[in-house]
Amino acid sequence: MRFISDNNSHTTCMITDLQTLCDWASAWILFICTLHPCSSLGVENVENVENVENGQNVQTVEKRAAIFDIDGTLLREDDSLIAPVHTLLLLCSRLNILVYILTARQESEFDRRVITRVFTGHGISYEELRMMPRHEQADPYAFKAKQRELISAQANIVLNVGDNWYDHDSTLLTSFLEKDIRTDESVGWFQQNICSIKVNKNI
Repeated sequence: MRFISDNNSHTTCMITDLQTLCDWASAWILFICTLHPCSSLGVENVENVENVENGQNVQTVEKRAAIFDIDGTLLREDDSLIAPVHTLLLLCSRLNILVYILTARQESEFDRRVITRVFTGHGISYEELRMMPRHEQADPYAFKAKQRELISAQANIVLNVGDNWYDHDSTLLTSFLEKDIRTDESVGWFQQNICSIKVNKNI
């Protein structure tokens, strides 16, 4: 395990194996959900569902979201699961955090059916699957940045996991930091209350 600081964004990154990073992220998720639990109704400390249905005063808690990439993050090339990330996704689901699948795979009815079938076979449930538009100018950096912005307008993003730098907010990390991280290393960091994990390419 080692640490690298990015002075521009005042962020310290932890570089270690993927399992350790996912355990670290799980602890963060459990911590915030223990402090401010969410129910499937999106309310906090609800004693009676009728209170919600009758419109009585109930302290609400904003929705939380977790974003996961597919290839090299949740699944290997043979569609087998990358276990630490899968376990992290299951934890988010159990805690009623909205799970968004955000992939640079281009949109098509066939590919969407394939992804749905594979995920169903693995018991993966999610709020929404977002795929990149199919056209020649498709840019994964721009697409994923825009989708993160749209998701953040619907829910408070608390977790973001992906194996490419374009899966993450590139403004938070300087170019020198990317050069210091090898392709066989995974890296995790906090910025703006979002826990981010960049999965290594050789997982």
